[in-house]
Amino acid sequence: IQVYDRARTPQKVGALGQPSGESNVIKTSLPDTLGPGVYTVVWRVISAADGHVTAGSFAFRVRNTTGTAGSAQDVGPIAPDAQLAAAAEAQIESGDPFRWVIRAITMAGGILLLGGSLFTIGIASPTVADLGEKGTSISPVLRERFGAFGAIAAVAVTLMLLLDLVAQIMAIKSIGFLDAMNSTNTGWQLLTSTLYGLGWFAKMAAALMLTGVMLFIWRKPRVAVDAKPRIGPASWDLAIIAGSLFILGLSLSSHAAAVHTEPAASAAVGVAAEDHGHGLGLPLPVLADWLHAAMASLWVGGLFYMALVLFPAFRLAGFSAEERRGFLAKAVPRFSRLAILSVVALAVTGTYSVLTHSNDLGTILSTEYGIVLAVKVSAYCVLVAIGAINLLRLTPALQRKAEGASLKKGTVGKPQSRVASAVLSGNVRLEAGIAIIAVVCAAGLTLLPPPSANATAAAVGPAQIAPVTSNAEVAGYTVTLTADLSSEGDTLTANVIATSPAAAPLTDVAKVLFRITPQTIDAGSTSYTAGLTGALTAQKGAWTASGPILTLDGGYLVTVIVERTVAPDMKAGFRLDLTDSALTSTPVGVVDVFVATDPSPPISGTATLMLTARDGAGQEVEGATVSVSAQMPARGYVGPTGIAQPVPGKAGQYTLKVVLCQTARGCWYST
Repeated sequence: IQVYDRARTPQKVGALGQPSGESNVIKTSLPDTLGPGVYTVVWRVISAADGHVTAGSFAFRVRNTTGTAGSAQDVGPIAPDAQLAAAAEAQIESGDPFRWVIRAITMAGGILLLGGSLFTIGIASPTVADLGEKGTSISPVLRERFGAFGAIAAVAVTLMLLLDLVAQIMAIKSIGFLDAMNSTNTGWQLLTSTLYGLGWFAKMAAALMLTGVMLFIWRKPRVAVDAKPRIGPASWDLAIIAGSLFILGLSLSSHAAAVHTEPAASAAVGVAAEDHGHGLGLPLPVLADWLHAAMASLWVGGLFYMALVLFPAFRLAGFSAEERRGFLAKAVPRFSRLAILSVVALAVTGTYSVLTHSNDLGTILSTEYGIVLAVKVSAYCVLVAIGAINLLRLTPALQRKAEGASLKKGTVGKPQSRVASAVLSGNVRLEAGIAIIAVVCAAGLTLLPPPSANATAAAVGPAQIAPVTSNAEVAGYTVTLTADLSSEGDTLTANVIATSPAAAPLTDVAKVLFRITPQTIDAGSTSYTAGLTGALTAQKGAWTASGPILTLDGGYLVTVIVERTVAPDMKAGFRLDLTDSALTSTPVGVVDVFVATDPSPPISGTATLMLTARDGAGQEVEGATVSVSAQMPARGYVGPTGIAQPVPGKAGQYTLKVVLCQTARGCWYST
């Protein structure tokens, strides 16, 4: 937790702690020497449940209500410093491209390793056994090729896990890559005190184990694939165990590890609130996430295996077109049955996982998480459609040829089975490409904050102060000031509309400023440059400025300054009064007083002040009473005081003689 004043100077805070029994509350102490003003709190935490970083900011106001001691209290909606808030939000787990790529490669590698091993045991082995001698030649090719791709994937995953740890430290400490590499203490604390660390160790152990297994399979392939469809060689069993452990590691560091089921979501999925149920010693959300990822590996990993290993192996093993069709005629139905099982499991577990966060579809789709989820689901729907074509249209053609049935000729002179075989290969490669999109989306979902069941209620927040509007007439124009205060930041809007045909066209407007001058404290003036809203015409225009503008209760003089290149500048004044629960606005006249001295620059002794008063339209103000008080801030001396007299024949000009101090050191005045 860091606290900054308006100048962004860090303020000292006490040690961080947690109230007894409140694991999701962090507290710290503030010094009792904070002066009046607005302070921004920037906070960042890492979840011990899933290792994800959450960050944010808010502001509070210190007011001096007694004149001697300040009291810190949260008064209405106060916007934090915009840049500090943006810096804090940047630390939230988000779609950072660097981390997204790391997670996508990690997930794709794990899916290939587990899915490819399952494909070998459940589909390739029994298919080779069914083919007898025809399958003998392709068995070592399949093993060698998958062993090579598996070894590359396992090494890549190992490297990505190391990079993900560094990226996690970068997010936690808001530091650069090299600094994160040197933050070994933070890394060790992260690995040993959070579920992210437990999941990371599980994934790293599995990745190292898979690297060894795949290298062994690649360098020392067996003669043939085991003919038993359910019990494979020990190396494949070990690969499946390690792949399952890797997927479990993904689930242990996922959003599911930190889910606290809300009553609405619990009712939707039939689980009592705060009682997720357990299986294999795991909370039900984690178990569901694990099953979801495992089923995705079974399906998507099988597609990767077919595109990268199986189809190239046909050519490397010298398979004829007939042998290729025979292999696919037996393998595709087996894979389709597993894919159907996978689709059903994905639909059930995916729906459950989403409902644990929110059962409001509008809330889900209004977030970046929901958009990425929609793309992922769409990709899977396309995969289901292509898979249905493969199963219902192409596979029967291959089976009829394999059984020796008489087939009709295709339009290009090839048997339908041969066309079906080529189309099937193309479809599988297309499916693998679409599956990559789904995996990339799944990787992004591990980084993006999921929707909350309370997101809509939380967004409403406390009651806001109602916006106010007031009008001022200046130089043939009506200037309407609208002030809107909210927790997101204050907004001032000036609408300028011509009310007189003689008004100079607005086409020469160069800049519009809001000059804010607090009236209840001596804080000087602050100017905000307004941006044009909509189109500017000769008769009307609108300008808006936003930021932490009205941050203290009390009165403000807001001067809307329209700077022009041809016509005189135009100024409109408004008095805003802010209390804890209300804001009022009243138009006031604007008078600019320009001061000159004779002699110029002035010297000690008697000097003549020449003052020119102009209104908001740049016209001289006549008949005014101008009171002058010359102050000497360096010594606390005040005086002389007098009334400036109009200068005959010079409209809007007034003059007064003052006696400046006469000392060897000299002195200065503010008038």
